Amino acid sequence: MAKYALLIGVSDYGNGYPRLLTPLNDIQALRKVLLDPDKGGFDEVKTLPNPDAVEMEDAIDNLFQGKTKDDITLLYFSCHGIRERGEFYFATRATRNNEQGNLLKSTALSASTVHSIMSSSSLKKQVVILDCCFSATFADGLLAREKLQEKGRVILTSSTSTQPSFEQEGLPLSIYTHHLFEGINTGAADVDEDSVISIKNLHDYTAKKVKEAFPRMQPEIYSVQPELLEISVAKAPIRNPRLRYSREVKFLCPDGEFSTVTRAQLDVLREELGLSLEDATVIEDEILRPIQQYKRNLQIFEDYLREEINRELSE
Repeated sequence: MAKYALLIGVSDYGNGYPRLLTPLNDIQALRKVLLDPDKGGFDEVKTLPNPDAVEMEDAIDNLFQGKTKDDITLLYFSCHGIRERGEFYFATRATRNNEQGNLLKSTALSASTVHSIMSSSSLKKQVVILDCCFSATFADGLLAREKLQEKGRVILTSSTSTQPSFEQEGLPLSIYTHHLFEGINTGAADVDEDSVISIKNLHDYTAKKVKEAFPRMQPEIYSVQPELLEISVAKAPIRNPRLRYSREVKFLCPDGEFSTVTRAQLDVLREELGLSLEDATVIEDEILRPIQQYKRNLQIFEDYLREEINRELSE
């Protein structure tokens, strides 16, 4: 059994679609961690930056052909997702609107085309990860449950069929892909601590972290075959000191803040594990920053709600 991945990132578009800052960073970061023999352990990872529709379709077709049925394939998108009259499209570098302001469909790749390619493949373990606006439309529509049953498909989406996805100022990766990457890179997605990161582990970890930072985003997972959720996408060494430190930070600081006691406990643990102060600080920031951001967002929402209630009462 071999593991293959195709990572597609589109940052530049035609008329009517704003530039995205992170897709090319997203695919490079994932490529690095998936090829790492001690982490992703993939046999082949190809990146496709800023393709047009023909290049995108050809690369996807090549991914799902010429493999043995037990191989694992992972198809990843970081781009604009477009809903147009009930159909879902992946935007390409050539994607633009016509004079009426509607999508010029020939410049984008339809979800139905991708579904057709996947259906023609004999592969039994097909993983799709979509970091796109309205990405669950891909599963809601074309990959309905009865069609999922035909092949071994698991689909992870950064948002529901009605939600946008987000980039966050200051992060080189999109919010969703940032946590996908960190879950594998640090081993933190090994939530059941068995040294294996399954596709469900990765989803559970990423969804939790994304919702902590941006409650409006609701990452989802789709599959009607429970055994496919256990597909291994990466390894997480049990004795990894970074992972041990990460778990202790989560346990000791659930509210995103240090007390004097927890600060002292973590300093002792850091020395025992042989972690540098720099590494420990990076781990702490990765864990605590989303919690702190969530608390700030919640406070903003509560303040807004309070002002609205007071305004209505005063009228």
